[in-house]
Amino acid sequence: MKRFLIHIILFLIPLILGCIYLFIRPTDKQFAYHFVKGECSNKASWIYDRIFINNDPVDVVFLGDSHIANGLMDDYLQALFDSLFQNPVNVANIGYCRGGRDIQYTMLNDLFRHKSLKILILNVGEDEPKKGHPVFPYLATTSELFESFIYFNQKFFKFIWVGLTTRFEDLRLEILKGNVNYEFNSKLFGYQGSNQVMNITEQELNQKRWEKRLNRWKSKVIRNIELIYSKNYLKKIVRLADKNNCQVFFVYFPESGSKLKTPMLQEFYEDLAPLMFIPQEISSDPLNWKDPSHFNDSGAKKITEWLFKEISDKICN
Repeated sequence: MKRFLIHIILFLIPLILGCIYLFIRPTDKQFAYHFVKGECSNKASWIYDRIFINNDPVDVVFLGDSHIANGLMDDYLQALFDSLFQNPVNVANIGYCRGGRDIQYTMLNDLFRHKSLKILILNVGEDEPKKGHPVFPYLATTSELFESFIYFNQKFFKFIWVGLTTRFEDLRLEILKGNVNYEFNSKLFGYQGSNQVMNITEQELNQKRWEKRLNRWKSKVIRNIELIYSKNYLKKIVRLADKNNCQVFFVYFPESGSKLKTPMLQEFYEDLAPLMFIPQEISSDPLNWKDPSHFNDSGAKKITEWLFKEISDKICN
């Protein structure tokens, strides 16, 4: 039995040391942002190019999920700023599909390492996501990955495994000297638009789903535990922005069928940063929606014009 245990230990030692090495080894951001190829219309590759390759500054950034990716035109807002200011104001929409504050914190960290932001626009919905973003472990540094444990990350062990396999694949390609053909997306702006118009039946179904969700009972204790992860990452995002002298604004992006005029966590958001509300005449018009959850080009254009009026005086130019 003793000899068997020794063999087991001798077998495990190189595996453990290998795992430690993979996590100590610096994360290759180029590999990480391109390893999620095909995800979210390959937007991660564009985000990598805008942060690490494109030398143009970023003054105003949109950060969040697909609601802001589809809901604010960075190219149009930059053109509006150009018409107002003598010096250029560069805008980038790095909104990424699906909710998850952890990946937003990681992307913002990368941004601040390479750009000097003046204004950060974060979208909020009716409620906060309860879990982390599935792409977070691909992009996160080792410290960011392990730090997520203390914020009650329900997917922590899964994320560690994904982070480990990502790092192993990166090392494997480096050892084999594999020729990796990265598909760089070097377009200037990140708005993901559509001229599609929502079907009214879709809106009615969305409204019914929201009615069921809002009428569903849930223990307050359980709800508070579920919100720990997102709340802590939002606080980290705001602290990071404050540390870098960047103003933060929340914009409420509701779904068409929720009928919630304010987010459930309004007081929490307002304790962190100013919270802005899209005008009712924009969000109540079905012609401004691509689907029940996302605005189309018509809606995004109107929201961008509204936001321009709201933040123009906040720009130090």
